[in-house]
Amino acid sequence: MGTTATPEPLDGQPFQASEAPALGLSWKTLQSSRFRRLAKGVYVVAATADSYRLQVQGVRLTLPPGTVATGVTGLQLLGVEVGPRLPMTFATVHPRQVRRRGVKVMRVKELPAQRDGIASPEHCWLIAASTLNLLDLVIAGDSLLRLRRTTLSKLQSSVESRSVRGIVVARIAVRLVRERVDSPRETWLRLCLVVAGLPTPECNLIIGDDRGPMGRVDLVYLAYKLIIEYEGDQHRTDRNQWNRDIDRHEDFARDHWTLIRITSERARWPRQVVRAVHKALRTNGYEGPAPRFDELWVSLFE
Repeated sequence: MGTTATPEPLDGQPFQASEAPALGLSWKTLQSSRFRRLAKGVYVVAATADSYRLQVQGVRLTLPPGTVATGVTGLQLLGVEVGPRLPMTFATVHPRQVRRRGVKVMRVKELPAQRDGIASPEHCWLIAASTLNLLDLVIAGDSLLRLRRTTLSKLQSSVESRSVRGIVVARIAVRLVRERVDSPRETWLRLCLVVAGLPTPECNLIIGDDRGPMGRVDLVYLAYKLIIEYEGDQHRTDRNQWNRDIDRHEDFARDHWTLIRITSERARWPRQVVRAVHKALRTNGYEGPAPRFDELWVSLFE
């Protein structure tokens, strides 16, 4: 006898065990290798069980109706890779207190705006401020802007209109969030400099001369003609990328730009990175203070 096909309504979606009889699934079938238990009384087709999105949906089925994902969990569902997977964070207006390992349910007076069971990006970001450090919160903000999930003005408004745990960190972070940031490592590099007291560089500008554009750069101090590039592995392993880099770097040099290239190996020594940038700034006319490596900087970068 052949294996019974998985009912179409359940294919790829978590479901409660109480729904199984109506769909022709016996208790014995639920215990087979075709299904996996996600939470108490909640199952999913085994082939899709590793999906984090489905795991969150499965947990939501065990929570009060209307509960939405928020905080770090919501950010991860929105495509922002930051913070831990557990505990999963949710918000509900239901008065019942939920105590469960690996799950945190906030009781709120009014549910935030939501879509598909996920709180608004601004709400997720603001709630995440209670668990993320300053660096990760700025990375999350930069990522939300890059993914076009929100705007800087919306993040700013959320900070101004709310008073929640982590609001102090959020108010600092929102001033550091920037548009046109291509990767978390670029955010890391920018904050490594800024938190040490150096000026804030511009992000991902196209640099050119009277002959036209020469290239888009990660970070740039226009006033000091200093470019800082974070070189990921693709710059080394992709031959075409490598040769394009050589061409544009030669163009920058001809136009008297100073170029500092930061690799993953150099990034292992963040103090040296900051000092190298400061030295180049000074050489190019910067007269501001030397970098400082205070307690906040050390907590984030060492």
